[in-house]
Amino acid sequence: MTASKGIALGVLPFDAVITGQTALESGDQLIFFTDGIVEAHNARMELFGEKRLIASLQEKRGWASQKIVDHMIEEVALFAQGTAQFDDLSIVALKVLE
Repeated sequence: MTASKGIALGVLPFDAVITGQTALESGDQLIFFTDGIVEAHNARMELFGEKRLIASLQEKRGWASQKIVDHMIEEVALFAQGTAQFDDLSIVALKVLE
């Protein structure tokens, strides 16, 4: 196992944290992802980016959570074309059932 060279989550204090609440309804989906998704790059050092992520997720609206995750990881890998990445790629999709 290799150790990460980055800063561990929660090590540095925040000056302020903005919190809020929202009601979720049946059928709503939440997508959580690390910056490694949007900062994934190809050989030309082009980033996958937030716009590409949002557009792709909008196309997958209503899909099963596992299918979204599988397709997003595949999509990022195809974009990167085998280029070594500097960060982890993590994505979690949740769907409210009732």
